Amino acid sequence: MSEMLGNLIDNAIRYTQTEGHITISVAVETGKAVLRVEDNGPGIEPQHRERVFERFYRILGSGQSGSGLGLAIVAEVAKRHGAKIRLEQGSAGVGTRISIYFLQTK
Repeated sequence: MSEMLGNLIDNAIRYTQTEGHITISVAVETGKAVLRVEDNGPGIEPQHRERVFERFYRILGSGQSGSGLGLAIVAEVAKRHGAKIRLEQGSAGVGTRISIYFLQTK
């Protein structure tokens, strides 16, 4: 779980401009725990949103180094915990919001 959160935060920091904002929150919504990381960076275009969770997938022209494994690791950790991921445009139509929904356990 710490690796998942670390990768989400690392991506938000890498892709948010200097003086940008990153918000990390935890809540309960409709009986599910939700971990959310949101930034006000350039965002991820809709055509890339599913693919960014694939191993080694990188968006060309991002100007950032990396192996393309960060979000693949996030997806694997979420899967192992029975969680679902939602990637959306951030608040006010800018940036990226990634929400991890954990199913309620008994």
